[in-house]
This record gives sequence, structure tokens and C-alpha cells, in this order.
Amino acid sequence: MSSEEKSINSESVPERKPSKFLYLFCLLSPVFILISLFPFFEVPAWLENISGMVGIFNSCLLGPILFFLVLILFSFKKRPAFKETISRIVVLNIIGLILFSCISMFIIGSRIENAKKQCTPLISAIEKFREEKGRLPKDLKELITEKYIDKIPSTGMSAWDEYTYKRDSETENYKIIFRSATIPFYFYSAAYAEFIYTDGDWSKTPPLD
Repeated sequence: MSSEEKSINSESVPERKPSKFLYLFCLLSPVFILISLFPFFEVPAWLENISGMVGIFNSCLLGPILFFLVLILFSFKKRPAFKETISRIVVLNIIGLILFSCISMFIIGSRIENAKKQCTPLISAIEKFREEKGRLPKDLKELITEKYIDKIPSTGMSAWDEYTYKRDSETENYKIIFRSATIPFYFYSAAYAEFIYTDGDWSKTPPLD
């Protein structure tokens, strides 16, 4: 068979298009980012565990897979349809990562601000206790036993649902602290920070390990 006949036969054979299942890969990054936000809401513990597993999957598999797809784009010179599909997957994942990361950061910021608002009844109870008793409560349970508050409020985030109360007996000043991640678990090694209320204002520590 001559070279001309081979080229004619190769051109007559239709190129097999890649499976549509590959396009589902485009949804992985956005969905995983949304799953990683579970700990910032009041959810069961098993949903928190799913978020952790998503972070591990992303770090160990999804990231390297995406990088591998970028590399193999250059190996499909004779299969343009397949190359086009891989290109779309990579581009859509990158767009999804950027878009949903921005959305998730906005959501995390709003959840942290909500945790500060949730603390308002607790702060009011402490201030009222100090005004009437002339001292700070020994702990938060004393606010309940002395009928200054019915129950200690939650931050509204299942992963970091408690406030920590610290008082200085010498200066009669106090701090209320809660801890939270500042980026979604999608990035596995989430940056944590402590948010501290003292002297009528909130402050934030640098990222902690």
C-alpha cells in the first residue's frame, strides 16, 4: 500500500471523540470547594470528616491530575478532538477554582462576622455581671448559675463552636476568644487565626499552625 493510500484511509476513519464523562471532571473543583465550607456552618460531625477527606483528596490526587492533564495536552497532535476536550477541562477547572475560591472566602468572612455577632449576648451578660457584682465572673458557667444568661451561645460554626473566656483578676479586664480557619479546607492546610474581643473591640492574631 502506497503512502497516498494510507493517508486516504487514515483520513476516512472518523476520529473517536472522548467520553462525556471527562466533562464531569470540570465540576469537581467547584463542588469540592463548596463541600470544604461545611465546618463553617452548624453541621453533623460526619460532614466535617467529609470536608477533611476532600482536602486530602485535593492535595494528593486532584492537583496532580490537573497538572498531568496540562502536560499531556502536547501529546495529542493527531487527536485534536481529545486535545480540545482536555483543554476545556483544564480551563474550566481553573476558572472554577478562581470563582468559587473568591465566593468561599466571602462566605468564610461572613461566618466569622456572624460568630462575633453571636457573642453579643455573652458580652452583655459579662458587662452586666461586672456592673452589679463589682467583679468579673470566674467563668462562663457562673453567668448561668447567677441567671445572667440562659446558655452560652455558639459561634455558629460546628468545627469551632465554643468561645473561650479569660479574665485578669488584677486589672479586671477580660477576653473572649474563638478560633477559626480563614481559608477553606479545600486547600488542606487551612490557615487558622484567633479572634479576640477585649476593651470593646475585636482583633485577630496572625495565622496559626
